[in-house]
Amino acid sequence: MSEAEIARIFEGAALLNQWAVAMLGGSVAIFVASWLRRPRRLWLRTAFLLLPAGWWCIGQTLLAGGQLYQTYRAYVTITVTFPDGGSKRLPMKGFVDAVQSIGERQEFWLQLGFVFLGLWLLFLVTYWVFAR
Repeated sequence: MSEAEIARIFEGAALLNQWAVAMLGGSVAIFVASWLRRPRRLWLRTAFLLLPAGWWCIGQTLLAGGQLYQTYRAYVTITVTFPDGGSKRLPMKGFVDAVQSIGERQEFWLQLGFVFLGLWLLFLVTYWVFAR
């Protein structure tokens, strides 16, 4: 894996973090705005229980993004110095495995967060369309 590929992985992780923050902020804003008009039916109110699950998944996404950033920072700062005074960053198999594992975990949690928040939004839109 080249350094350019590694840098692209971390750019993608930063983009996923941006999406996660946008989802979190948007769902909080909609929640606060819809709080003023509380649904009368219990099944619609229980749909709001999807929010904490979605927020937890988004939190896990952000946590994995932070771990990826820390791993990348460690990779960038670790160099091997040679007796002739030169230094080189060496590719590490464990680093690549860790990056792939954390990246997959970050994508998983973001997708699961999309599911929870998407279901909640579906309930909310259904309520707005069909409520009297």
